[in-house]
Amino acid sequence: MPEPSLEQIRKIVEERKKKGETVMPSLIPGPDVAVDNEGKVVVVEVATTGAVVASRPVSQVPKDTFASDMARYTKEQSFVKSKMPSNTYRIDDRGVEGWVYSVKTGSPYFDAYTFFMYFDSGYYYVKLIEPDEAGKHEVTRCHLFPDGKLCLSMSNGGGYSEMGQTYSKSVIWAKGFSEYLREGSFPFVW
Repeated sequence: MPEPSLEQIRKIVEERKKKGETVMPSLIPGPDVAVDNEGKVVVVEVATTGAVVASRPVSQVPKDTFASDMARYTKEQSFVKSKMPSNTYRIDDRGVEGWVYSVKTGSPYFDAYTFFMYFDSGYYYVKLIEPDEAGKHEVTRCHLFPDGKLCLSMSNGGGYSEMGQTYSKSVIWAKGFSEYLREGSFPFVW
């Protein structure tokens, strides 16, 4: 069986996406795109039961968009431009990518903090860059991990799925940390 053309693959993928398929396994009957155990792209038939009819082992191809990172990046740029400090800039160097931003806590301490926000496995996380406080405090007292990552939530390793939640919580964390440094206790409990 010859490999399908790019146009055939495109038509099948678009048709399945129109019918609502974006994840596996598929329950939508009809032709589908799969990859066999030799790495060849093949067209298979999906039965009404969801079973794949193929003469050899195959893996169906999910129909979600390849450009999700680009879409996320575009969304991030928009958020940064409209809702983050004007000093925010992007780092994308040797596998390190994310956003650097600085904030001041305001009254009563007016401390300056510089953070690095990054996306990993579906969640946004923040690391404290300045002041250098990583590893100097007990995590449970100040919500700062030894590697400098802020513990902003009780789940997901301290991160949030939304950039806005992560950014706003990091600013509140800074105010709380300034208080902790002077008074010995973190003032916010959520």
